[in-house]
Amino acid sequence: MASFAASKTAGLTARAGLNAKLKVSTELGALWGACNAVSAALRPAEQRALYARAGAAAADGLTETVPELDKAPEELAQTVRERLDFRPRLSPAQVAAVLCLPAVACAIIWACLRPPAPSLQFAAVVAAVYGLGIVACRTFLLERQYQELAREEHELAEADSRFLSVDEVCVHYKAAPAPVAWAEAGNEQAQRPLLALGLLHGFGANAFSWSFVDRQLAERLRAQVTAHDMPGFGLTQRHADLDKYSLQFNGHIARRVMDHELGAAAGERQQRVLRVLVGHSLGAAGAAAEAIANPEGLAGLVLVAPAILAAPLGKRGSGSLEGDPGGAGAPDSPAASAASLDSAASGAALQADHARGRDGGAATAAPTAGSRWRAAVRLAAAAGVAAAAAATRAFLWLLQPLLVLALRGAVRSRAFWERGLASAWYERTGVTAALVDAYRTPQLVRGWERGLLRFLMARVSGGDGLLSALRSGGLEPERGGQAAELARIVAKHNIQVLVVHGEADALVPAWNSRRLAAGLPGARLIELDRCGHMPMEEAPARFMGALADFVAALQAEAD
Repeated sequence: MASFAASKTAGLTARAGLNAKLKVSTELGALWGACNAVSAALRPAEQRALYARAGAAAADGLTETVPELDKAPEELAQTVRERLDFRPRLSPAQVAAVLCLPAVACAIIWACLRPPAPSLQFAAVVAAVYGLGIVACRTFLLERQYQELAREEHELAEADSRFLSVDEVCVHYKAAPAPVAWAEAGNEQAQRPLLALGLLHGFGANAFSWSFVDRQLAERLRAQVTAHDMPGFGLTQRHADLDKYSLQFNGHIARRVMDHELGAAAGERQQRVLRVLVGHSLGAAGAAAEAIANPEGLAGLVLVAPAILAAPLGKRGSGSLEGDPGGAGAPDSPAASAASLDSAASGAALQADHARGRDGGAATAAPTAGSRWRAAVRLAAAAGVAAAAAATRAFLWLLQPLLVLALRGAVRSRAFWERGLASAWYERTGVTAALVDAYRTPQLVRGWERGLLRFLMARVSGGDGLLSALRSGGLEPERGGQAAELARIVAKHNIQVLVVHGEADALVPAWNSRRLAAGLPGARLIELDRCGHMPMEEAPARFMGALADFVAALQAEAD
């Protein structure tokens, strides 16, 4: 009996350590595609192979026809496009001020602090101060011109833009209603469940990324389709609370927006509703977080190029990922091998629990001194993770001025967006000027830098706080990463899952989705050939076909 209790305690300790790693890997996995896209945008030399591949494909004539962005030139006013490419210049008077003001400041410093004897070191310090003063004055004057062009979120709204307050955050979204109003539908339509799709975009994007398919989906599926801007992006309010930038809150917004439009469309009619969350990349992680936190009433989940880390796992106990999702072609990288070892350790512990009876009498044995010590170690480890997150957040806060300058320099560059979007597409020719402008428009929002910094701080530091880290890392060691938690929820609530991925995705590899789909009970995987990270933009017809088949199966089951 004592040996069993000791072995069980050891298993819990191992799983607690694994859970701390999975908690971090969930956040890093969510930013997987984002990191690769930014890296590609900042290093143009690495795009040569991508461009060559795209050119060869275009020459072969084997590309899918992508709808032209006919609406984009109309929706983006000429003044907006001019602001996007605006480059400030200093007037002669401003140039004189930039040169003279630091000189006056340095003269005062020299007069007040001049050493008795000539000092080369002191002169060098004053010269450095003068140089920094010139840079600071010039940056200040140029930034003032940028800020004069900045607008509030609602001032940049388009004709079909809508806003909804969700937990004190003003959320921008777009809605494509079903072709037949539900409130006016006949008896046959009234007997069928209402279909609602909530679309979540990925990192660096906004609701525009769904404009290739949203209205077509509404018409084809006779569904209510909504797409919102994630906090930190688009025209959604940049709130000061870091919790508003969490993945779970983003999924919560999608649910609230969907239900708001459902209520407006259905009126007083009482009908069943088929709710389906469709998340792309980072948005897929948000959709999964909402499914885990609030699975009731959710019929389906569509994960498009999901940035959800799925480690290769062996067989595990009931309710966990099962089988070997690695599949053919999964790379044997050091990171993957380490994840495999961690998963195997966790799986072994779960198997032991299941075989011996998790709820048996031995499992409730009185804690020994050793078990209490191990529990204290788990809590200390979780506290260490939380402390590291707090330290990282403080470090980022101190670096804010430098980070803001870096963000402004990158985001305001058209070339940055062109390279980043090209890395996300298999066919570079699809990255048109209109597409780039649509992605760049939110940089005209006043305070966009603060929102993006808060989003990054929430991601890097965990965004959950000390108590949550203590609970998940020390008090709930049986919880795994997001993929494992999602597998348990999918099995328990019979949520249908579709995973869609482009085979040529250079940002989030397709083998990760193979593992993820294999680990989610009943999940279906569709890989689109000659398609990159943006299936809904690059291959809209095939994407809508896959989604239509998935929804048809949901409706057939509901009927």
